[in-house]
Order: sequence, then structure tokens, then C-alpha cells
Amino acid sequence: MKKQKLFIAFILLISLCISISAQVRSGKATQKSATTFEDDIRKLLELTGANNIGEQVFDQMFQNLKMTASQVPEDVLQEMYRGFKDEFNSGKVVDRIVPVYKKYLTHDDIKGLIAFYESPLGKKVVSILPKITQESFIIGEQMGRDVVRRIIERLRAKGYKVSAD
Repeated sequence: MKKQKLFIAFILLISLCISISAQVRSGKATQKSATTFEDDIRKLLELTGANNIGEQVFDQMFQNLKMTASQVPEDVLQEMYRGFKDEFNSGKVVDRIVPVYKKYLTHDDIKGLIAFYESPLGKKVVSILPKITQESFIIGEQMGRDVVRRIIERLRAKGYKVSAD
């Protein structure tokens, strides 16, 4: 009985070795069979366009800076722009964002999101989301101005002098 178990274990071991050897020869064992969690997060960021967010944010921040620093010559501003833009390149920003995704989402969550964003609906969402965001921002801005106007009207009605600037 003991010899039979030993023989079966030996046969299984030989079969496993042959299988591994065949995979190595065909190159399958040397390739990654699954992507890492971080790789999948990077893929998701690419699919959604979020991998470019750092550069977009930096460009917007710099435009705002130019308006507030109107006394600074354009060539000096451009020199500053070129000097700091590298700090916001997509790779550096993504490196810092990956841990945030990892903190709040599981690898299975990321895989599900990738599947969604690779689908026709997901691709449509990515293509129209900037328009939705822009229009939503305009609506929020209008609502905010309206609330501020009403607050100013109520304060004035109570006798306070409030500037509408």
C-alpha cells in the first residue's frame, strides 16, 4: 500500500515536471500570466484619460497664474512654465495616484472597471464625460452665482451694505 502511494506521488511529480518543462520550452512559463494590480490601475487611468490629468491641471493652474501675475514678462513666465511642467508629467502624477486607487478599490474592482471602459458604453462615457463635466460645472457656477445674489439681497434687505463685486 505504501509503495503504491509512493509510486502515484512519483508519477504525479514526473507529470508536473514534464508539464513545467513543456511550458518553459514554449515560453509560457516565462511570460506574466496576469497583470499586477498596479499595472491594471495604470491601464484604467489610461482608458479613462485620467493619466493626463496632471498636465491638464498644471496648464489650467498656470493660466490662472498668468492672469494674477500680469506684471511678469511673458518670457519669464514661459521659462517658469517649462521648468515646472516636468513635475506634472503624466507618469509622475500616475505614480502618485496609483496608491490612492489601491487604497479604495480591490484588484477585482479595477478589472471590472477596465472591462466597462473597454466596452462600447465605457468608450462612449469617456468620450462624452468632458462635455458632461464642462456643462455641469457651468450649471454649478450659475447656481452658485444665483445663491450669492440672493444672499446679498437678503443682507441688503436687513440693512447691511454689501458689495456685489
